[in-house]
Amino acid sequence: IPAVEIRAYNSICRLENLAESSNLFLDYGRLLEVIKGGRSLGQPPILIGSRPPPLDTLWDRIYKDGYKVIILERNVINREKGVDNAVGHYIDEVIFTKTPATIALVSGDKDFYWNIKVALERNWNLEIWSWKRGASFNDNIHSPGVSHYVLPPNLYTTFIPLDNLYKNFAWCYDKDNTGEMRVLRITDGDAIRNWSNDDVMECFVNLNLFGWWHREYPGSLLLYFRNENDKRSAQAWLNKNHSEIWIGEVVTRKRNRR
Repeated sequence: IPAVEIRAYNSICRLENLAESSNLFLDYGRLLEVIKGGRSLGQPPILIGSRPPPLDTLWDRIYKDGYKVIILERNVINREKGVDNAVGHYIDEVIFTKTPATIALVSGDKDFYWNIKVALERNWNLEIWSWKRGASFNDNIHSPGVSHYVLPPNLYTTFIPLDNLYKNFAWCYDKDNTGEMRVLRITDGDAIRNWSNDDVMECFVNLNLFGWWHREYPGSLLLYFRNENDKRSAQAWLNKNHSEIWIGEVVTRKRNRR
């Protein structure tokens, strides 16, 4: 998870033109739903990683749904310990004990080449979910220029770029100090206090917009948009789906750049 998260941060900041200091969050629970895509599971999925940040909903969701979770501690220099070994072990366990189907691997590096090669040889389908800038494994696995990672021509993985899907599971939680964003302020006390990040994301996901918001103070929420059309679309969606809240526009002044 951390390797994917680092590449996610870099990729999303580039795609959304965010400052490096932006507070970017990934919701792994939502990411999991994207990967499932309405498909049924042959067995409870296995998720392996180090301890998540406090706002992450992944563990709550997967515990509730009966998923198997392997949480590893970080070492004294805050690096994950043994994640790649554990992932490789469970890939092998699945491919040698289950009927061939589809394995979806979310990974940002190429440490699982041999596990994947064996899985493909045993008639498993392999989906690699990663970022385009972290896709060296997917590029090299069929590339004659990197011979020790080349798969035989009859073995293929399916690469799904997360670059096209991040609006469904990532958002920015920060104030915009540039004055370049269009802003909606949502208020009405208890109604907004009870809104979770998941509730806020529903608006942005339904409009296929990147989520950016900031809780100004208890009972007040600022939503940020790139342009006037996006702001008006969000306002219409909120009026239709949440009549209990009050929505107002915030006039901002563009900050002078020196």
